[in-house]
Amino acid sequence: MKRRNRKKLVEIIILLIIFLIAIGLVGIIRKNFSPKDDVVKIVKNNTEKYIAYIKTNSSIKLEYSYTCTLYSDGSEKCNEPKVYNYELVNDAAKETFKNVNILQNSSNLSNVIELIIRTAKENNINIKAVEIQTNWNKLDNYLKKSIQNIDDNNNTKEYSISVNFKEENSILNNIKSDVEKERTAK
Repeated sequence: MKRRNRKKLVEIIILLIIFLIAIGLVGIIRKNFSPKDDVVKIVKNNTEKYIAYIKTNSSIKLEYSYTCTLYSDGSEKCNEPKVYNYELVNDAAKETFKNVNILQNSSNLSNVIELIIRTAKENNINIKAVEIQTNWNKLDNYLKKSIQNIDDNNNTKEYSISVNFKEENSILNNIKSDVEKERTAK
């Protein structure tokens, strides 16, 4: 009888060991293949559209968008503002940029503004001031970082840049007003 009990006890122990090994393997597999709770997920993508009216001697209207992504950990990542459309508003702009596709090389807002200034200079236009009217209240801070590159390339600051925040309707009215002034001046 003892021998039989011993044999059953050994069988039970072996079955328990096999059972514990199986449970451990299932746990490892679940851990490696199940979605992790600590993975940061996208909660919301938010794209806002804005306009900017850039005046040197030329007047150009830029339409651009700014996209930010909010993540589940509370962090936010914003992309570079992208210009998706532009309009040469006055005759000076149409003449200066007649052979230039402003969006050909880059649609990044800072690159587009840099191209506008560089093209004006290449056409021997004396720029004393660059006036930007926009309905995006963060444009001034954005340009403080990126416009520095324009000034560094020239080593001297030959012009001033001013950014004015205005409502979209006000900007559009200023564009219309400037075009009318140019027409009546002819």
